[in-house]
Amino acid sequence: MSEEQKQKKRGGCLKWLVIILLVIIAFSACVASMSGSGEDNNASSSEDESTATSSESGEENSEEESNKEDIADIVEEETEVTEENLSVGDTVEMEGVTITINDAYYTDERNEFAEIEADSVLVLDVSFENSTGEDYSPAFDFSVYADGAKAEEYPVEDVILETVSDGRSGSGTIAYALLGEPSEIEVEYSPLLSFSGEKAIYTVNPE
Repeated sequence: MSEEQKQKKRGGCLKWLVIILLVIIAFSACVASMSGSGEDNNASSSEDESTATSSESGEENSEEESNKEDIADIVEEETEVTEENLSVGDTVEMEGVTITINDAYYTDERNEFAEIEADSVLVLDVSFENSTGEDYSPAFDFSVYADGAKAEEYPVEDVILETVSDGRSGSGTIAYALLGEPSEIEVEYSPLLSFSGEKAIYTVNPE
């Protein structure tokens, strides 16, 4: 092979080597560009997700606060006392029942089988009208407090509050055992099966 042919051959090899190097550099540049674009997209996506999460969290917190306020308003409404400082003879209407405490007095009658020894026995004379749409008796809807302490019911003969059907009226008595000599006696009326929390509070001075 002549010297001229050898030089041509070396020149051709160098040409291809340069072309291969240029291809490799171009390919590397493309890969780097795509990688950077992917990172930017990921970063952008992460920022978008973070912003969306923050927004959703803010909306949830706002909704939760709103729900708490609504619940607080409902609780406040449901625990409202309808009537206070009522006296014997006063009438109240509550959830379809009209209640009147006609009298409050002490009785000397005692029940030898009673589990509690009463220093005095308070009797409440009650009348009522039923407009609840079903049978009703107020027997379990009264509570008596003597100087703030709850008194227990006391079984005295002929002391009963009857059950009447809707649209009818009834009356009767119910007795409570008192201990000591209380200076203040309050009677609370609140329907047992009611969830409103409404109460009618009577202050009585039995003799």
